Amino acid sequence: AAYTTVLKKMARDDISVVVLFGTIGVVVAVAVLPIVAFVEPESLDMLTWKIFGLLVFNGLFDNVLSQYLWAKGVQWISATAATVGLSLTIPLSIVSDVIR
Repeated sequence: AAYTTVLKKMARDDISVVVLFGTIGVVVAVAVLPIVAFVEPESLDMLTWKIFGLLVFNGLFDNVLSQYLWAKGVQWISATAATVGLSLTIPLSIVSDVIR
């Protein structure tokens, strides 16, 4: 709820959602990557280029795209309506699977 409210306040019509999420991504990468490398450096030894590429692909098309579309929904309509619409996706997909 706090994330949605802050996003609604920060993602006004004059601010680009791409720049907002890019800034959040850079801050998280700069803050979290050194912690992961310091706490469990051996976990990075198993990271091959293929796994890294799959992680980037999954991150771009699964997380970034869905967060971008949700943020645009929050920006265009209210935060409550966007969150309710997002929370209805799972029950509606179950109903469509039962009907099909």
